[in-house]
Amino acid sequence: MSTQTLKALCNLVIDKDFQALTSRCEQNSVLELFSLDENRKSAVLAWLLDPMAGHQQGDYFLRALLNHVYSCASDEQLELFPSAFELASSSFCQTKVMTELQANSARIDLALLDPNQELLIIIERKDGSKLHNDQLKKYANWAEKNYSGWKKVYILSDSHFQHHGAQYDKRYVKVDDTWLQDALRDLFDRALLTSKHEHQLKDLYHYVFGTWSEKTDPYYQGRSKLLKQVSAGHCELIRQLESEFIKVGTRRCALITVTPAMFFGKILPAKQKYDDDTLQKALIVQKHHNVFEQLHGLNEFDLFNEWIKKTFPNFVTEIYSDSVICMLKKHRPASGYWPYYLDFERKKSDDNEIYYTLTIHVCRKGLKSHHELAEQVAESYEMKRQSNWRFRHLSLIERFDSLDFNEQSDVFLAVVELEKRLTPYNVLENQ
Repeated sequence: MSTQTLKALCNLVIDKDFQALTSRCEQNSVLELFSLDENRKSAVLAWLLDPMAGHQQGDYFLRALLNHVYSCASDEQLELFPSAFELASSSFCQTKVMTELQANSARIDLALLDPNQELLIIIERKDGSKLHNDQLKKYANWAEKNYSGWKKVYILSDSHFQHHGAQYDKRYVKVDDTWLQDALRDLFDRALLTSKHEHQLKDLYHYVFGTWSEKTDPYYQGRSKLLKQVSAGHCELIRQLESEFIKVGTRRCALITVTPAMFFGKILPAKQKYDDDTLQKALIVQKHHNVFEQLHGLNEFDLFNEWIKKTFPNFVTEIYSDSVICMLKKHRPASGYWPYYLDFERKKSDDNEIYYTLTIHVCRKGLKSHHELAEQVAESYEMKRQSNWRFRHLSLIERFDSLDFNEQSDVFLAVVELEKRLTPYNVLENQ
Protein backbone atom coordinates (compact mmCIF):
# COMPACT_ATOMS: atom_id res chain seq x y z
CA MET A 1 0.00 0.00 0.00
CA SER A 2 2.78 2.40 0.93
CA THR A 3 4.61 1.84 -2.38
CA GLN A 4 1.34 2.41 -4.24
CA THR A 5 0.88 5.67 -2.36
CA LEU A 6 4.36 6.82 -3.37
CA LYS A 7 3.66 5.98 -7.02
CA ALA A 8 0.33 7.83 -6.88
CA LEU A 9 2.08 10.79 -5.25
CA CYS A 10 4.62 10.96 -8.07
CA ASN A 11 1.79 10.83 -10.63
CA LEU A 12 0.05 13.66 -8.83
CA VAL A 13 3.00 16.08 -8.85
CA ILE A 14 3.51 15.63 -12.62
CA ASP A 15 -0.19 16.27 -13.32
CA LYS A 16 -0.36 19.43 -15.46
CA ASP A 17 -3.07 20.92 -13.22
CA PHE A 18 -0.92 20.30 -10.14
CA GLN A 19 2.03 21.95 -11.87
CA ALA A 20 -0.15 24.95 -12.68
CA LEU A 21 -1.01 25.20 -8.99
CA THR A 22 2.61 25.23 -7.79
CA SER A 23 3.00 28.89 -8.70
CA ARG A 24 -0.61 29.92 -8.15
CA CYS A 25 -0.51 28.76 -4.53
CA GLU A 26 2.53 30.89 -3.77
CA GLN A 27 2.23 34.30 -2.15
CA ASN A 28 1.68 36.90 -4.83
CA SER A 29 3.21 39.89 -3.08
CA VAL A 30 5.98 40.50 -0.58
CA LEU A 31 3.38 42.41 1.46
CA GLU A 32 1.72 39.06 2.28
CA LEU A 33 4.78 38.21 4.36
CA PHE A 34 4.04 40.98 6.86
CA SER A 35 1.42 41.19 9.56
CA LEU A 36 -0.48 44.31 8.57
CA ASP A 37 -1.94 45.33 11.93
CA GLU A 38 -3.59 48.65 12.75
CA ASN A 39 -0.30 50.40 13.40
CA ARG A 40 1.19 49.37 10.07
CA LYS A 41 -1.97 50.25 8.17
CA SER A 42 -1.98 53.62 9.92
CA ALA A 43 1.61 54.13 8.75
CA VAL A 44 0.63 53.27 5.16
CA LEU A 45 -2.35 55.63 5.37
CA ALA A 46 -0.09 58.37 6.73
CA TRP A 47 2.26 57.88 3.77
CA LEU A 48 -0.61 58.23 1.30
CA LEU A 49 -2.05 61.31 3.05
CA ASP A 50 1.33 63.06 3.25
CA PRO A 51 1.54 65.54 0.33
CA MET A 52 5.35 65.40 0.47
CA ALA A 53 5.61 61.58 0.40
CA GLY A 54 7.25 59.57 -2.35
CA HIS A 55 4.02 58.59 -4.11
CA GLN A 56 4.31 61.97 -5.95
CA GLN A 57 0.56 62.58 -5.91
CA GLY A 58 0.73 65.66 -3.70
CA ASP A 59 -2.44 66.25 -1.70
CA TYR A 60 -4.55 64.01 -3.98
CA PHE A 61 -5.28 61.39 -1.29
CA LEU A 62 -5.85 63.98 1.43
CA ARG A 63 -8.38 65.78 -0.75
CA ALA A 64 -10.09 62.47 -1.58
CA LEU A 65 -10.45 61.76 2.15
CA LEU A 66 -11.78 65.23 3.00
CA ASN A 67 -14.24 65.18 0.08
CA HIS A 68 -15.59 61.85 1.35
CA VAL A 69 -15.72 63.06 4.96
CA TYR A 70 -17.68 66.17 4.01
CA SER A 71 -20.14 64.11 1.96
CA CYS A 72 -20.72 61.80 4.96
CA ALA A 73 -20.79 64.41 7.73
CA SER A 74 -24.00 65.45 9.47
CA ASP A 75 -25.07 69.10 9.64
CA GLU A 76 -23.95 69.20 13.28
CA GLN A 77 -20.51 67.90 12.37
CA LEU A 78 -20.15 70.30 9.44
CA GLU A 79 -20.67 73.21 11.80
CA LEU A 80 -17.41 72.25 13.55
CA PHE A 81 -15.41 71.93 10.33
CA PRO A 82 -13.99 74.50 7.89
CA SER A 83 -16.52 75.53 5.27
CA ALA A 84 -16.79 73.63 2.00
CA PHE A 85 -15.58 76.82 0.25
CA GLU A 86 -12.40 76.81 2.33
CA LEU A 87 -11.91 73.15 1.51
CA ALA A 88 -12.28 73.73 -2.23
CA SER A 89 -10.12 76.86 -2.40
CA SER A 90 -7.26 75.82 -0.12
CA SER A 91 -4.02 73.99 -0.83
CA PHE A 92 -2.95 71.22 1.54
CA CYS A 93 0.55 70.78 0.12
CA GLN A 94 2.19 72.06 3.31
CA THR A 95 0.28 69.76 5.65
CA LYS A 96 2.44 67.80 8.08
CA VAL A 97 1.38 64.21 8.80
CA MET A 98 2.39 62.50 12.04
CA THR A 99 1.63 59.10 13.54
CA GLU A 100 1.32 58.27 17.24
CA LEU A 101 1.22 61.95 18.25
CA GLN A 102 1.41 62.26 22.04
CA ALA A 103 -1.79 63.71 23.51
CA ASN A 104 -1.35 63.73 27.29
CA SER A 105 -1.25 60.05 28.29
CA ALA A 106 -2.62 58.81 24.94
CA ARG A 107 -1.36 58.68 21.38
CA ILE A 108 -3.31 59.83 18.33
CA ASP A 109 -3.05 57.40 15.40
CA LEU A 110 -2.75 60.12 12.75
CA ALA A 111 -2.58 63.87 13.18
CA LEU A 112 -2.43 66.22 10.18
CA LEU A 113 -1.47 69.83 10.90
CA ASP A 114 -1.29 72.84 8.58
CA PRO A 115 0.03 75.94 10.42
CA ASN A 116 -0.67 78.22 7.44
CA GLN A 117 -4.37 77.46 7.53
CA GLU A 118 -4.44 76.67 11.24
CA LEU A 119 -6.05 73.35 10.44
CA LEU A 120 -5.85 70.17 12.54
CA ILE A 121 -7.18 66.81 11.33
CA ILE A 122 -7.31 63.92 13.81
CA ILE A 123 -7.77 60.37 12.54
CA GLU A 124 -8.36 57.32 14.73
CA ARG A 125 -7.75 54.11 12.74
CA LYS A 126 -9.55 50.85 13.52
CA ASP A 127 -9.09 47.54 11.66
CA GLY A 128 -11.39 45.17 13.53
CA SER A 129 -10.75 46.37 17.09
CA LYS A 130 -13.16 48.42 19.18
CA LEU A 131 -12.81 51.88 20.67
CA HIS A 132 -11.94 51.97 24.36
CA ASN A 133 -11.13 54.29 27.27
CA ASP A 134 -12.98 57.24 25.69
CA GLN A 135 -10.25 57.57 23.06
CA LEU A 136 -12.16 59.84 20.73
CA LYS A 137 -13.29 62.17 23.48
CA LYS A 138 -9.78 62.47 24.92
CA TYR A 139 -8.22 63.30 21.54
CA ALA A 140 -10.85 65.90 20.68
CA ASN A 141 -10.67 67.51 24.12
CA TRP A 142 -6.87 67.66 23.85
CA ALA A 143 -7.17 69.31 20.44
CA GLU A 144 -9.72 71.88 21.69
CA LYS A 145 -7.46 72.81 24.60
CA ASN A 146 -4.11 72.92 22.80
CA TYR A 147 -5.21 74.21 19.41
CA SER A 148 -7.88 76.68 20.41
CA GLY A 149 -8.85 78.83 17.46
CA TRP A 150 -7.71 76.32 14.88
CA LYS A 151 -10.16 74.68 12.49
CA LYS A 152 -10.54 70.97 13.22
CA VAL A 153 -11.77 67.84 11.46
CA TYR A 154 -12.29 64.62 13.46
CA ILE A 155 -12.34 61.30 11.59
CA LEU A 156 -12.92 57.70 12.72
CA SER A 157 -11.41 55.53 9.96
CA ASP A 158 -12.95 52.10 10.61
CA SER A 159 -12.25 49.53 7.88
CA HIS A 160 -14.89 47.19 9.39
CA PHE A 161 -17.42 49.99 10.03
CA GLN A 162 -18.25 48.54 13.44
CA HIS A 163 -20.75 49.79 15.98
CA HIS A 164 -18.80 51.24 18.91
CA GLY A 165 -21.68 52.08 21.23
CA ALA A 166 -21.05 54.61 23.97
CA GLN A 167 -17.38 54.90 22.99
CA TYR A 168 -18.29 56.73 19.80
CA ASP A 169 -18.00 60.55 19.88
CA LYS A 170 -20.48 62.42 17.66
CA ARG A 171 -17.84 64.96 16.68
CA TYR A 172 -16.13 62.29 14.56
CA VAL A 173 -17.19 61.41 11.03
CA LYS A 174 -17.09 57.66 10.59
CA VAL A 175 -15.72 56.33 7.27
CA ASP A 176 -14.50 52.99 5.95
CA ASP A 177 -11.89 52.40 3.22
CA THR A 178 -14.14 52.81 0.17
CA TRP A 179 -12.92 56.38 -0.40
CA LEU A 180 -9.32 55.16 -0.57
CA GLN A 181 -10.11 52.21 -2.81
CA ASP A 182 -11.94 54.54 -5.21
CA ALA A 183 -9.10 57.07 -5.14
CA LEU A 184 -6.52 54.38 -5.90
CA ARG A 185 -8.60 52.79 -8.67
CA ASP A 186 -8.98 56.17 -10.36
CA LEU A 187 -5.21 56.34 -10.81
CA PHE A 188 -4.66 52.92 -12.35
CA ASP A 189 -4.14 52.14 -16.04
CA ARG A 190 -4.46 55.77 -17.13
CA ALA A 191 -0.77 56.59 -17.72
CA LEU A 192 -0.89 58.89 -14.69
CA LEU A 193 1.77 57.00 -12.72
CA THR A 194 5.27 55.80 -13.32
CA SER A 195 5.62 52.02 -13.68
CA LYS A 196 7.17 51.86 -10.19
CA HIS A 197 4.33 53.81 -8.54
CA GLU A 198 1.66 51.90 -10.47
CA HIS A 199 2.95 48.61 -9.02
CA GLN A 200 3.40 50.09 -5.53
CA LEU A 201 -0.08 51.54 -5.32
CA LYS A 202 -1.71 48.45 -6.82
CA ASP A 203 -0.04 46.35 -4.12
CA LEU A 204 -1.39 48.71 -1.45
CA TYR A 205 -4.84 48.55 -3.03
CA HIS A 206 -4.87 44.74 -3.17
CA TYR A 207 -3.00 43.63 -0.07
CA VAL A 208 -3.03 46.40 2.51
CA PHE A 209 -6.67 47.38 2.16
CA GLY A 210 -7.99 43.89 1.49
CA THR A 211 -9.44 44.03 -2.02
CA TRP A 212 -7.40 41.29 -3.74
CA SER A 213 -9.20 38.28 -5.10
CA GLU A 214 -8.56 35.74 -7.82
CA LYS A 215 -11.03 37.57 -10.05
CA THR A 216 -8.94 40.75 -10.04
CA ASP A 217 -5.71 39.03 -11.06
CA PRO A 218 -5.77 37.26 -14.47
CA TYR A 219 -2.91 34.94 -13.52
CA TYR A 220 -4.78 33.61 -10.48
CA GLN A 221 -8.18 33.28 -12.13
CA GLY A 222 -9.27 29.68 -12.01
CA ARG A 223 -7.06 28.68 -9.06
CA SER A 224 -10.08 27.53 -7.08
CA LYS A 225 -11.31 25.47 -10.04
CA LEU A 226 -7.87 23.90 -10.51
CA LEU A 227 -7.76 22.91 -6.84
CA LYS A 228 -11.15 21.24 -7.13
CA GLN A 229 -10.17 19.45 -10.33
CA VAL A 230 -6.97 18.11 -8.80
CA SER A 231 -8.74 17.07 -5.58
CA ALA A 232 -11.41 15.27 -7.61
CA GLY A 233 -8.90 13.47 -9.84
CA HIS A 234 -6.65 12.42 -6.95
CA CYS A 235 -9.17 12.26 -4.09
CA GLU A 236 -8.17 8.78 -2.88
CA LEU A 237 -4.50 9.80 -2.66
CA ILE A 238 -5.36 12.99 -0.76
CA ARG A 239 -7.43 10.99 1.73
CA GLN A 240 -4.52 8.57 2.10
CA LEU A 241 -2.10 11.43 2.81
CA GLU A 242 -4.55 12.84 5.35
CA SER A 243 -4.94 9.51 7.16
CA GLU A 244 -1.29 8.41 7.07
CA PHE A 245 0.68 9.83 9.99
CA ILE A 246 4.36 10.44 10.53
CA LYS A 247 6.11 11.12 13.84
CA VAL A 248 7.75 14.55 13.81
CA GLY A 249 9.70 15.00 17.02
CA THR A 250 7.22 14.22 19.77
CA ARG A 251 4.15 14.84 17.59
CA ARG A 252 2.22 12.77 15.08
CA CYS A 253 1.32 14.71 11.96
CA ALA A 254 -0.68 13.81 8.89
CA LEU A 255 1.68 13.25 5.98
CA ILE A 256 -0.09 15.90 3.91
CA THR A 257 0.90 18.57 6.47
CA VAL A 258 4.68 18.03 6.30
CA THR A 259 6.41 21.39 5.73
CA PRO A 260 10.05 22.16 4.87
CA ALA A 261 10.63 23.16 8.50
CA MET A 262 9.34 19.79 9.71
CA PHE A 263 11.26 17.82 7.10
CA PHE A 264 14.65 19.52 7.37
CA GLY A 265 14.37 20.43 11.05
CA LYS A 266 12.99 17.19 12.52
CA ILE A 267 12.59 14.36 10.02
CA LEU A 268 15.82 14.40 8.04
CA PRO A 269 18.12 14.74 11.08
CA ALA A 270 16.44 11.59 12.48
CA LYS A 271 16.13 9.76 9.14
CA GLN A 272 17.33 6.48 10.69
CA LYS A 273 13.94 6.28 12.43
CA TYR A 274 12.01 6.24 9.14
CA ASP A 275 11.83 3.76 6.28
CA ASP A 276 12.91 4.94 2.83
CA ASP A 277 9.35 4.94 1.49
CA THR A 278 8.13 7.30 4.22
CA LEU A 279 11.12 9.61 3.75
CA GLN A 280 10.48 9.81 -0.01
CA LYS A 281 6.81 10.67 0.50
CA ALA A 282 7.67 13.31 3.10
CA LEU A 283 10.29 14.75 0.75
CA ILE A 284 7.77 15.16 -2.06
CA VAL A 285 5.05 16.60 0.16
CA GLN A 286 7.31 19.21 1.78
CA LYS A 287 8.60 20.28 -1.63
CA HIS A 288 5.06 21.11 -2.71
CA HIS A 289 3.64 21.98 0.71
CA ASN A 290 2.09 25.22 -0.61
CA VAL A 291 -0.19 23.17 -2.88
CA PHE A 292 -0.88 20.36 -0.42
CA GLU A 293 -1.86 22.95 2.18
CA GLN A 294 -4.61 24.11 -0.18
CA LEU A 295 -5.65 20.57 -1.18
CA HIS A 296 -5.91 19.43 2.44
CA GLY A 297 -9.61 19.02 3.24
CA LEU A 298 -10.77 19.01 -0.38
CA ASN A 299 -12.17 15.96 -2.14
CA GLU A 300 -14.20 14.91 -5.17
CA PHE A 301 -17.38 16.41 -3.71
CA ASP A 302 -16.06 19.97 -4.01
CA LEU A 303 -16.04 19.79 -7.81
CA PHE A 304 -19.26 17.77 -7.86
CA ASN A 305 -20.92 20.41 -5.70
CA GLU A 306 -19.94 23.08 -8.23
CA TRP A 307 -21.42 20.99 -11.04
CA ILE A 308 -24.74 20.62 -9.22
CA LYS A 309 -25.00 24.35 -8.52
CA LYS A 310 -24.16 25.23 -12.13
CA THR A 311 -26.32 22.53 -13.76
CA PHE A 312 -29.29 22.92 -11.41
CA PRO A 313 -29.50 26.61 -10.45
CA ASN A 314 -32.81 26.06 -8.65
CA PHE A 315 -31.11 23.81 -6.09
CA VAL A 316 -29.31 24.63 -2.88
CA THR A 317 -26.49 22.39 -1.67
CA GLU A 318 -24.47 21.59 1.43
CA ILE A 319 -21.14 19.80 1.23
CA TYR A 320 -19.59 17.44 3.78
CA SER A 321 -16.40 15.37 3.90
CA ASP A 322 -18.12 12.30 2.47
CA SER A 323 -21.28 13.61 0.81
CA VAL A 324 -23.22 16.40 -0.86
CA ILE A 325 -26.90 17.00 -0.16
CA CYS A 326 -29.26 19.18 -2.17
CA MET A 327 -32.87 20.31 -2.44
CA LEU A 328 -34.90 22.95 -4.24
CA LYS A 329 -34.06 26.46 -3.02
CA LYS A 330 -37.69 27.46 -2.66
CA HIS A 331 -38.30 24.61 -0.20
CA ARG A 332 -35.31 25.24 2.05
CA PRO A 333 -36.39 26.33 5.55
CA ALA A 334 -34.74 29.34 7.17
CA SER A 335 -33.46 27.03 9.92
CA GLY A 336 -33.87 23.53 11.29
CA TYR A 337 -34.44 20.24 9.51
CA TRP A 338 -34.77 20.08 5.74
CA PRO A 339 -38.10 18.40 4.89
CA TYR A 340 -36.31 16.40 2.17
CA TYR A 341 -32.97 16.19 0.39
CA LEU A 342 -31.00 14.15 -2.11
CA ASP A 343 -27.87 12.63 -0.61
CA PHE A 344 -24.84 11.75 -2.75
CA GLU A 345 -22.62 9.72 -0.41
CA ARG A 346 -19.22 8.04 -0.65
CA LYS A 347 -18.94 4.54 0.77
CA LYS A 348 -16.31 1.80 0.97
CA SER A 349 -16.91 -1.87 0.21
CA ASP A 350 -15.59 -4.79 2.23
CA ASP A 351 -12.60 -5.04 -0.13
CA ASN A 352 -11.89 -1.29 0.37
CA GLU A 353 -13.22 -0.17 -3.01
CA ILE A 354 -14.80 3.30 -3.12
CA TYR A 355 -18.28 3.68 -4.56
CA TYR A 356 -21.17 6.14 -4.30
CA THR A 357 -24.88 5.99 -3.53
CA LEU A 358 -27.82 8.29 -4.18
CA THR A 359 -30.60 8.38 -1.60
CA ILE A 360 -33.58 10.61 -1.02
CA HIS A 361 -34.27 11.44 2.64
CA VAL A 362 -37.56 12.81 3.96
CA CYS A 363 -37.98 14.34 7.41
CA ARG A 364 -41.09 15.31 9.33
CA LYS A 365 -39.34 16.58 12.46
CA GLY A 366 -39.11 20.25 11.56
CA LEU A 367 -41.76 22.95 11.88
CA LYS A 368 -45.35 21.75 11.53
CA SER A 369 -45.81 24.07 8.58
CA HIS A 370 -43.23 21.94 6.75
CA HIS A 371 -44.86 18.57 7.46
CA GLU A 372 -47.21 18.78 4.49
CA LEU A 373 -44.30 19.11 2.07
CA ALA A 374 -42.53 16.15 3.69
CA GLU A 375 -45.71 14.10 3.31
CA GLN A 376 -46.02 15.11 -0.35
CA VAL A 377 -42.45 14.04 -1.11
CA ALA A 378 -42.84 10.73 0.73
CA GLU A 379 -46.08 10.09 -1.12
CA SER A 380 -44.51 10.97 -4.47
CA TYR A 381 -41.78 8.37 -3.95
CA GLU A 382 -44.23 5.84 -2.47
CA MET A 383 -42.40 5.50 0.83
CA LYS A 384 -43.99 3.27 3.44
CA ARG A 385 -44.70 5.15 6.67
CA GLN A 386 -46.77 5.11 9.86
CA SER A 387 -48.91 7.96 11.20
CA ASN A 388 -46.24 9.15 13.63
CA TRP A 389 -43.22 8.77 11.28
CA ARG A 390 -40.28 11.18 11.51
CA PHE A 391 -37.64 10.02 9.04
CA ARG A 392 -37.79 7.98 5.86
CA HIS A 393 -35.33 7.33 3.06
CA LEU A 394 -35.31 5.55 -0.28
CA SER A 395 -32.31 4.39 -2.31
CA LEU A 396 -32.48 5.79 -5.84
CA ILE A 397 -29.12 4.46 -7.05
CA GLU A 398 -27.59 1.74 -4.90
CA ARG A 399 -24.14 1.96 -6.38
CA PHE A 400 -22.22 3.96 -8.97
CA ASP A 401 -18.45 4.07 -9.33
CA SER A 402 -17.77 7.75 -10.06
CA LEU A 403 -19.38 11.16 -9.72
CA ASP A 404 -20.24 11.41 -13.40
CA PHE A 405 -20.99 14.85 -14.89
CA ASN A 406 -22.49 13.28 -18.00
CA GLU A 407 -26.00 14.61 -18.61
CA GLN A 408 -27.09 11.16 -19.78
CA SER A 409 -26.00 9.50 -16.53
CA ASP A 410 -28.40 7.97 -14.03
CA VAL A 411 -27.27 10.55 -11.46
CA PHE A 412 -28.22 13.47 -13.71
CA LEU A 413 -31.55 11.91 -14.63
CA ALA A 414 -32.39 11.28 -10.94
CA VAL A 415 -31.91 14.96 -10.08
CA VAL A 416 -33.96 16.02 -13.11
CA GLU A 417 -36.72 13.67 -12.01
CA LEU A 418 -36.79 15.10 -8.49
CA GLU A 419 -36.92 18.67 -9.80
CA LYS A 420 -39.78 17.74 -12.12
CA ARG A 421 -41.76 16.07 -9.32
CA LEU A 422 -41.24 18.67 -6.60
CA THR A 423 -41.23 22.02 -8.43
CA PRO A 424 -45.07 22.23 -8.38
CA TYR A 425 -45.12 21.96 -4.57
CA ASN A 426 -45.60 25.21 -2.69
CA VAL A 427 -42.81 27.40 -1.31
CA LEU A 428 -42.22 26.86 2.40
CA GLU A 429 -43.30 29.41 4.95
CA ASN A 430 -39.98 30.09 6.70
CA GLN A 431 -41.38 30.66 10.15
